[in-house]
Amino acid sequence: MAENELSKFEGTWTLLCGGKTAVFATFKPDRHMLTGSIGIGNMRGDEPGNPIEVYDEPDEKHAWRITSARLESGVLRLEAGPNRKLEFKLTGKDTGRLTFLNADPAVRPVFLLTKTR
Repeated sequence: MAENELSKFEGTWTLLCGGKTAVFATFKPDRHMLTGSIGIGNMRGDEPGNPIEVYDEPDEKHAWRITSARLESGVLRLEAGPNRKLEFKLTGKDTGRLTFLNADPAVRPVFLLTKTR
């Protein structure tokens, strides 16, 4: 992967709900690729999967480790263990969309994250 393309994704991205973190994604450079983790809090959501209330915030200890990351046509394709395929697409300079690809399309969670660090 080209380092300048990947640098757009580096950092910590979060989705806040009621002042609490509902979802986070961290992407760190490691040679010519990205590593990191994805954390999903214990929350209640509406039909499209948007958080309404966060009961427990996610933490690094229980986060999914990114095992594979590749950039395809501006979209970061991610794997975070068995049966955890996701994609992260930038929607602006400091905003992005995290999508769970192997969930049922009718209820597939899509989270809009903001770069916080």
